[in-house]
Amino acid sequence: MHKQFEYGEISMKSICMNKIAILCFALVMILCGCTSSMDYSDEVTDGPWTAVISGEGGSAFVVSYLWDGTKEGLRLEPNTVGGCFVTGFGGYMGRGLPMPFYLDIPGARTTDASGVPEDAEFEDITFTIVIGNQIDEFYCRSLGGYYYSLDGEEEPDKYYRVMVRFEVDPGNRTYYSKDGRLYISEDDMLYDEIFYDLEDFEEPSGVTESRDDEDTDNIDNTDAIDTSDAEGDIAADDGVEGTNGSGGADVDNGMEGIDSADISNGTDGT
Repeated sequence: MHKQFEYGEISMKSICMNKIAILCFALVMILCGCTSSMDYSDEVTDGPWTAVISGEGGSAFVVSYLWDGTKEGLRLEPNTVGGCFVTGFGGYMGRGLPMPFYLDIPGARTTDASGVPEDAEFEDITFTIVIGNQIDEFYCRSLGGYYYSLDGEEEPDKYYRVMVRFEVDPGNRTYYSKDGRLYISEDDMLYDEIFYDLEDFEEPSGVTESRDDEDTDNIDNTDAIDTSDAEGDIAADDGVEGTNGSGGADVDNGMEGIDSADISNGTDGT
C-alpha cells in the first residue's frame, strides 16, 4: 500500500509538472509570436517604394509607390525592396494592422465625382502593375480614380483620371489578368476595388464656379438692373409723373434704353 501511494504521488506530481511545463511553453510561444509579429512592422524606403520588412528580413510587401511624373515611372515592377524579395502589394503588419497599397501622386489629392465640375478638363494617367510569380497577396481599398491638383490653396487647377492596368506572370498561382484587369485564380473573381478604364468612373457632378459668357443671354434683365442709375435718371426728369418726394421712382418694368454695361453676370447691380 505504501509503495502504491508513492507511485500515485509521483504520478500526480509528474502530471502537475507537465501541465506547468506546457503552460510555460505556450506562454513563451505566444510571446515569441508577438515579438516576431512586431518585428514585421519595420518600414523601409527604397527609391519610390515604401515597404514593410518581415521579421526574418527575407521578404517584404510594398505599401506605396511615389510617382516621379515620368512616362517610364508609370510601369510598376518591384522585385526587391530594401534587399528583400517583394511578395505582396499591401498586407498586414504588427498584430494585424491593415496596410493597403496606394499610389502617391505628388501635389495631387483624391476626390470623387461630386468634387469634379461637370465641364472639367482631364489629364488621363494609366499605371501598369506587373504581378510576378512570387506575389501571393494584393490588397488595396481603392486604386485609381479622380484626382485634382491645387494652385496654392485656391481652386483646383487640374483634374486627373487615374487608371491601373495589370500584367500577371503566367506562373503566378494566386492571380491572373485578362484585358488588363486583375482576377483571383481561386474563384475567378474580379478584383473590383480598382479603376481599370474610363467606364469605371461616375460622371462628374460637381458645381462649376464660373459662368460662360453665353449664359448672360439667359439672365432676367429685371434682376440685373442697376436701380441707382434708374432712380437718378428719373429724378433728373422733372416731367416724369409718379416720382415720390424722396427721389425714389416707380420704375416701369418695361424700361427701355438700359445700357448693357449696367447688366452684371447674374449678380445684383446694387
